[in-house]
Amino acid sequence: MAQFSNQEAREQLVEVRIKADEAGWKLLTDYSSLILPAGKNIRKIVGIFVPYSQTAGSVAVVLEVVEKTSGRVISTESYEFAVQPRYVVAMDVVSAPTQLFAGDTSSIVFLLRNESNLDVETKFSLRVGGEVMTEIIPIRKDGSHLYRYPIKVEKKLAANEQRSIMANVSIDGMDGTYKSTHLQMDVFRVGQEKFDAYNRYNINITGIGAVTTAYGNPIYSGMFDVNGSGFLGNPESNRQLDFKIRGPNRNGNPLFGMNDEYFARYASKLLEVSLGDYNYGMSNLTESSRSGRGVGLLVNLNQFSIGGYYSIPRYYPLIRQIYSGYAMYKWNEKNEVKAGILSKLDTLNHLVSMVSVSARNRFFPWLNTNFEISLGETGSKLQKAYRVGVSVSSKRVGSSVDYTYADTDFPGYFKNTQRLFSYLTFNFSPLTLSLNFNTSRTNQALDTLASKPPITQGAGVTTNVRFLKYFSLNLGGMMSSSKEDSPVPLFDYQRYNGRLGLNANFNKFGLTLHGDGGKLRNYLVDNGTTMTNFFTVNLSSYVSIKNYFMASGNVSYQAGQKGITGSETMYYGISLATDFSEKYSFSLSYNSNFEWMYYSSDRNLLSLSLNAAINDNNKVAFTSNYNLMKNTLDNKTFNAQLRFTHTLRVPISKKKDVGALIGKLVNMGVESVAGVRVSLGGRIAITDKDGNFKLGGIPVGEQTLIVDGTSFGLHTIPERAGPYVVEIIPAKTINFELSVTKSARIEGVFQVEEDQRANQKGFIQVNERLERLVVEASSDKETYRVLSDVDGGFQFEDLRPGIWNVKVYPNGLPKGYNLLTPQFSITLAPEQNEKIVVKVEKKARQIQFQRKF
Repeated sequence: MAQFSNQEAREQLVEVRIKADEAGWKLLTDYSSLILPAGKNIRKIVGIFVPYSQTAGSVAVVLEVVEKTSGRVISTESYEFAVQPRYVVAMDVVSAPTQLFAGDTSSIVFLLRNESNLDVETKFSLRVGGEVMTEIIPIRKDGSHLYRYPIKVEKKLAANEQRSIMANVSIDGMDGTYKSTHLQMDVFRVGQEKFDAYNRYNINITGIGAVTTAYGNPIYSGMFDVNGSGFLGNPESNRQLDFKIRGPNRNGNPLFGMNDEYFARYASKLLEVSLGDYNYGMSNLTESSRSGRGVGLLVNLNQFSIGGYYSIPRYYPLIRQIYSGYAMYKWNEKNEVKAGILSKLDTLNHLVSMVSVSARNRFFPWLNTNFEISLGETGSKLQKAYRVGVSVSSKRVGSSVDYTYADTDFPGYFKNTQRLFSYLTFNFSPLTLSLNFNTSRTNQALDTLASKPPITQGAGVTTNVRFLKYFSLNLGGMMSSSKEDSPVPLFDYQRYNGRLGLNANFNKFGLTLHGDGGKLRNYLVDNGTTMTNFFTVNLSSYVSIKNYFMASGNVSYQAGQKGITGSETMYYGISLATDFSEKYSFSLSYNSNFEWMYYSSDRNLLSLSLNAAINDNNKVAFTSNYNLMKNTLDNKTFNAQLRFTHTLRVPISKKKDVGALIGKLVNMGVESVAGVRVSLGGRIAITDKDGNFKLGGIPVGEQTLIVDGTSFGLHTIPERAGPYVVEIIPAKTINFELSVTKSARIEGVFQVEEDQRANQKGFIQVNERLERLVVEASSDKETYRVLSDVDGGFQFEDLRPGIWNVKVYPNGLPKGYNLLTPQFSITLAPEQNEKIVVKVEKKARQIQFQRKF
């Protein structure tokens, strides 16, 4: 319940506005034109919608009553909201190969998104075959993390196969937040590769054309954006250059909503230089990040670094110049200490200086700490500020405490500040219990705004119970208070509310239903004796089909008394997004309406986005919006923007470690030379219909080209025997040619000739049978051996045309047998079937009688 007073002798036409620490807060009822009778007070129930993206914790919300004719603020009223933690994590596959070749190296990139309203630690796991890998990844609120999983396919595989990878992500210790995706890849699907002999630097040149009806008749305008990013030379050199040139300056024109920008950054292992428009900063308490135009320098000496910067803030009017110098020692990625000095020159030429010492440490896997203390002088008086943060994380318990303090006149980023954020979480799967306590009195020197938020306190307890694998139930209760930080506060209230929610997540489909109910006590109206009731129900859902289509929608129904009225209001919206292919994408969103509280900004009723990649170097994007104009309730405008981006791939240097090979299998009378698998240096290609193939990115030096004989047709063979050794030259493409012809065949038989004396007196026949003999066929580079069959036959299949020597080994010949033709020399032609006869003489045994004994 809010009371609006008119102390004047005339009635006033006013509008009620809402302000909060973060965007998205709405009034449920339109109070853009409210009449206050002369000399009277009126009370209204004000319904307030808490945005889905609001950070968990205590939030101060201010209602302003503004006279419409003059814009004068007549009165304000403050409220305190305690937003409970919401745990949601999402996972998208940014890129993944669908086909891999033997010997290939690739990767799968996952995008993990924290859709919770607080910072979380996610548990990410991958199952590849029988191997499982798990990693804990912290992600900030509204933040994301790119996880790249490298894939290496073996060079030798027995057959074509399909491989599977299962990826799972959840918030560590929070049941009901589980998301998963399944990927499959076909192996052995190979093709030719393009080889680029140069290391290249990519420059994106974008032209922007736009139209708007915000001012009545259509207005057309344009802008350019040129940016580049890449390595100077080989990536191993770690010499990177980034730059951006954007203009002309639109000075915040709503047609584009961006200004000019000129920036360049060079980084190497030793040196980092930033020049132009950049977010310069030294530490959280002095200057954490302020947009300015200047120069920055950082020198890395192994674990020790020194740096500094000079900048002119672009959007903060009270500072003319900033100077900074600092040193840092980092003994590993999780432990570092930093010290520095920073000076500011204001618009009155007053110079203030500060010193800062900070440390960030992770001494144990379960313990993280950060600390900073800063001293500065204001008006010859020493002022101080410090910040301490400690977080503990284990399987069952998680806790965090973050405290910031700054003296009243501390000249840094904070002043007159005391702020504490803390929480404690217990995980007793499937039950999770969380408690939090926050208090804040903060004054920050933000760009374009000197912020003095209200004095707030908040405490709450929430439970989450997971059941039936896909479902979770949320229960919570909280208290919060907010008071304007001034001798005569404009608001001072305390708020109590509870929440009941149900979540269902089925991987590709999710549904969330939650309701809120609460009471508010305003100490400035009636010393807090009156309580205001409210109730809200929200339903949201999403569905995704593989990685090509996603849809989401929400419906909000608000009833009861929320501070101004008892009206019932419903809002709904839907969004669609799809990727037709790697080159084309489409998205569409629709909202039924917006509450009047959003009148200070453009409100998107209908939006459309189309993106197309013409080729690797040219992309087109089109966006259009049908909006409610800011500062209006009913005026609608149409905006459209067309962007064309051309990518220049400027050659920087030749590649020194790889080369390429172009090959051809010459058809010498075979049915086909297509589909033959060839490999070189771990790379694989398949020949086209003309026998052509190309292999790029081959390590320099001697390499062995392997031609898979099983890929040929029946009775087909290369004219030259392998292995084929080639010399790969840096940044060069060499040629290789191999003729393919029909194979030849040698067929032979053993012919035994009987001794003519076998039937004469004094001789007897040999009765032992001829056993299987070893027969060898050899050329200059190849040798094959076979055993004759029981009938005395033998064959050599798929022999290369040319000169072959056939040799029969006498080992195994029984006594009485003698080879008459033990060796042959044969010149084979393609498709020739040469028949030979190996003659074996069978000698009769002579019988001799002994005359004397």
